[in-house]
Amino acid sequence: MNIIMSVLFPIIAYMGIPGDKSTDETFRDFKNAGFDICITNYFNINDAVNALKVANRHGIKIIPRCVDYDNRPLEAVSKLKDYPSLYGYLVCDEPDWNRMMQLKDVINGIKSINPSLVSYVNLLPYYGPEILRQTKTKDYVSYVQGLSELSISQVSFDYYPITNNGIRKSWYEKHDQESTKWVDALNNNTKVITELLTIVKEKENKI
Repeated sequence: MNIIMSVLFPIIAYMGIPGDKSTDETFRDFKNAGFDICITNYFNINDAVNALKVANRHGIKIIPRCVDYDNRPLEAVSKLKDYPSLYGYLVCDEPDWNRMMQLKDVINGIKSINPSLVSYVNLLPYYGPEILRQTKTKDYVSYVQGLSELSISQVSFDYYPITNNGIRKSWYEKHDQESTKWVDALNNNTKVITELLTIVKEKENKI
């Protein structure tokens, strides 16, 4: 049963094991803690390659992100594509609208080299109108709809609902209505992953 659930619902560590900590001991602990996939930023492609080698010895998959994606994306993808521990590519973290549109060619290039793996984008969250200065769109829906231009298989946004001042009201204001926009914006075969760093189960008026 645990094996089946692991396949259907993998446990992912977002910004997991740093490149300089990619040792057998660390990945063994990572595995024993119940994680299946590690998402990590690496300083360069060599650090990512080393992590992929170590991770493979412990049955861990990696979704790497490194600066080389920006400078030489297709070269970087080609160097990583044959490692069995590679789960996919974190193409960009929190892009604005302009950057999102630039990702189209990068993602298509990745798919031309390694079509079976995940091309993953983590979006900016909605905290309120002030976020539009970062998304560079008229509203958050327009920002999310930019996903329709990208052939990606997984997407997330990292929203922090609990702060030192309580719970962000925009969590309840936007979560339900925006969820349908996410689905509408994506292709039919896209898996939507909403990465909730903190899960809030209670309604604000009950807390």
